[in-house]
Amino acid sequence: MESPKISFKVEALKPLSYSAAPMALMKLKFRNRAKSVEVVSVVGKIVVFVEYPLYINVRPELAREALSFSQVVTGPFKDEAEAEAYLPVTAEMDAALLLRFKGREVKKIPLVAVLEGFALYREPESGRVLYYTLPSDPPLESRFILDFEDWNTIIRTFYGGDLIWIKIRRDVLEKLEELKRSKFYPSYSEMLEDILRRAEEDGLL
Repeated sequence: MESPKISFKVEALKPLSYSAAPMALMKLKFRNRAKSVEVVSVVGKIVVFVEYPLYINVRPELAREALSFSQVVTGPFKDEAEAEAYLPVTAEMDAALLLRFKGREVKKIPLVAVLEGFALYREPESGRVLYYTLPSDPPLESRFILDFEDWNTIIRTFYGGDLIWIKIRRDVLEKLEELKRSKFYPSYSEMLEDILRRAEEDGLL
């Protein structure tokens, strides 16, 4: 019995200007290579990672850092289908990209969208709707390139008037990042607010 053979591609990423919260609209195209099988729906989560060189023992290795995620659901299709995902946009995403690429004369950002979830499909002979788990090893991925100018358009759409940058040394920023991760702070802002609160409690402010 044949099951779906699904792949997907990121076609565009742009700001959703009139959303209630900062969002980027990701346009996706899904493809099913098993054309005798009708896909009822693909349901899953898309996680967007940035890829960057990590230098270990002088030799660069490719590392990933998660930036944002979204749910995606398609309609029924046999060959191809278009879908949309709405990615939350945060100032921390901008900080992560600047940390990885600032000063390296990089004008394009290498991103990877990873899809996990399941598909419902119709069995050709009986017409029954069956369940199919999307591959996880390796997972379904789509690599795409985003110009820094396009990213700046996205981030400035939502944070142009309220985003303030502080210039600090890279080693200090890396220590702040380590603290943020180890204490599970959801954002730099909340981490700094907690540090200031503790300083006030200790009578330092």
